Amino acid sequence: MPVPVPAVIPGNVAGMRELAQSLKTQAGRVGGAVDQVGTTDRSLVFEGPAGRRFSARMKSVAANLDKVATGLTDTAGLIDRAADEVEASQRAHDAAVEQNAREAQMESMVATHVRL
Repeated sequence: MPVPVPAVIPGNVAGMRELAQSLKTQAGRVGGAVDQVGTTDRSLVFEGPAGRRFSARMKSVAANLDKVATGLTDTAGLIDRAADEVEASQRAHDAAVEQNAREAQMESMVATHVRL
């Protein structure tokens, strides 16, 4: 008796993983920019109201860049997990198709043998 063939989730798993890796790389680069902004802010000395505004602005820029890096990393993780799901779906589909093909071949062999 044929096994039910699950629906396959279409997708390019390799492409999805490549995109996720690219996002992780970009997140690392943004993280490096966060470090540079923080280092620059600490290495410069400004006094008075302008200095405080500059320092506050640099901290804000660093915080925003950090959020971007986190967002890229989180998105890469989502894509990696989606790639896992697509890959599992494709494997399950292919396994069911192969099993049905084997069973059909066996049934054909039995039918041929019974006729002889």
